[in-house]
Amino acid sequence: MDSVSGCPGTAILFDFTPASLSPRDRIARIGLGVILNLTKERDSPQVARSLSGILEHMFKHTEETCFQLISDGGLDAILYWCRWTDLVVLRHCAMALANCAMYGGQANQRLMIEKNTAEWLFPLVFSKDDELIRLHACLAITVLATNKEIEKEVERSGTLALVEPFIASLDPERFACDLLDSSDNSQGRTAKDLQHLVPLLDSSRLEAQCIALFYLCVEAAIKARQKKTKIFSEIGAAQSLKRIVCYSTNTTASSLAKKALRMMGEEVPRRILPTVSSWKPIEVQTWLQQTGFNKYCQSFLVGPCLRGKGQWKGPLLGTHKEPTL
Repeated sequence: MDSVSGCPGTAILFDFTPASLSPRDRIARIGLGVILNLTKERDSPQVARSLSGILEHMFKHTEETCFQLISDGGLDAILYWCRWTDLVVLRHCAMALANCAMYGGQANQRLMIEKNTAEWLFPLVFSKDDELIRLHACLAITVLATNKEIEKEVERSGTLALVEPFIASLDPERFACDLLDSSDNSQGRTAKDLQHLVPLLDSSRLEAQCIALFYLCVEAAIKARQKKTKIFSEIGAAQSLKRIVCYSTNTTASSLAKKALRMMGEEVPRRILPTVSSWKPIEVQTWLQQTGFNKYCQSFLVGPCLRGKGQWKGPLLGTHKEPTL
């Protein structure tokens, strides 16, 4: 982000602005018009490489910045470059679309759909040339699908169907090793970035769970080497991962959640059977933990229960209403 060399006109963006401002803030304050004006030279490979990289980061700035970029041609330029074969440009494009979907808010997500972004993501997700391009494109289409107002339109693009099979084919630990070898990604994502993935874990859409689980697995592998795994508990990811292990019937989601928890140094809970009447005392204990009633675990384990029948099991649990419990 700090380096925009090779793109005429961008050097001015970093002069005469307070040193305390981040590069994104500087561009948003005085240089967004310059950037958007340069996108008119979109057929230049040199301009495309530089500007697609800048736009990738600017779509992460604020919802207001995203709106301006969409309204004034920034998104149009990214979608235009999606038809290119330059892998550097395509990586920037895929990440720009993912950032716009993640950080732009629902109103901007609607604008993305109106510009046929879901259709343009299809060739990126289907690409066989670069797994990182496919992964970022999967993130973009999945986040868009979690917006109920545009969910049906996203589904009609056919792109969503490619997400779960692709994620199932990847090895998160190998992916993490590749990122660690890259100077751009060796530190992994920040807590603020990772926080945006947590709602996807709790989504009703399997694609959303799978893409978030894979990203968190990769990040857990990176943070484990840095001894910074506490970050996942701080953002609430660990609890959501445990819920998936307990209740998910999807092999890909369950496997990724278990891997992530192990790499984070967290306990991996037992899977809970979907039928309450089949629960044994240990399932009741896990259910209590997952629903925030940890302080009652010991009481339920040692009994006696309200009817004096010893430990609580599923059949007995089902006979009591909430006020009684």
